[in-house]
Amino acid sequence: MRLKRRSDPKARALETCLQGIQGGMGVERVLSAYPRWADELRPLLWTASMAGAHNAELEIPQTAQQHSQAAFLQISQRMLPAPERPFLRSILRLLLVVAILAGVLVTAAIGMQRSSAAALPGEALYSVKLAIERLALAWPSSPAYSLALQLAQDEERLLELQILRQRAQEAQISFSGVLESMQGDQWLVGGTPVMITGNSQIIGDMEIGFYIVVQGELQSDGQITAQRLQMREYVVQGRIESISGEALLLEDQIISLSLQTLVQGLPEPGSRGRVILRRAQDGRFIARLVEILP
Repeated sequence: MRLKRRSDPKARALETCLQGIQGGMGVERVLSAYPRWADELRPLLWTASMAGAHNAELEIPQTAQQHSQAAFLQISQRMLPAPERPFLRSILRLLLVVAILAGVLVTAAIGMQRSSAAALPGEALYSVKLAIERLALAWPSSPAYSLALQLAQDEERLLELQILRQRAQEAQISFSGVLESMQGDQWLVGGTPVMITGNSQIIGDMEIGFYIVVQGELQSDGQITAQRLQMREYVVQGRIESISGEALLLEDQIISLSLQTLVQGLPEPGSRGRVILRRAQDGRFIARLVEILP
């Protein structure tokens, strides 16, 4: 006698858990009712939970979901014979759920990256844009490549500021530039006038001729009122290839040293170091801190 589909307890547990997640319950909470299959169902339910979160922000095309389902069915038909037992049917259904949810999740992630690329401060997807930038910096890379990414992000902030000014749009902004002058309450940063008020926070000592970060409010007339200012610092890490009294070669990146550079640990060729840099107007990157890693 063949069992009916609804008699498969594992498939029924998955269906119940998915309904609970759609209703707003957490993964561990819905799994608490099915400890026997918790380890098997947890990855599926986390995928379902993440896909649901992305769907709340993006509309996933129906064709993308259909394509994921069709592709998986073609593969499964070649790998498995037509199942006759309820257990095989339940495994196939579980794998189908994974394939569909994975396709939806990947499509959502790609869509969010493309949609957020042109986002400006104050827009809904701007936080997503910044999160993607932070993720790119967290990925292991050489010191030179990591530094290039950070410089590219600086250029992106300047482009955003330029677009906002052209639109006469008010926004909370952040950008980096060379500190060119400090005349009372008027500073010049990368050719951009910045208003300093009694509420402006100046973090640390400012050095003319070095890049600083300005966070503030852009008015519709293009005026920028600073809320927070500090030296622009970049972080890189890697293997020390060579070191002298004036410079450090960190893999593929040359870093200048000065009398003010702080060194923690014993830097020597072959050791790994984390370096915090400041950027000078002449293009040099000067280490503020060299920390030797274990």
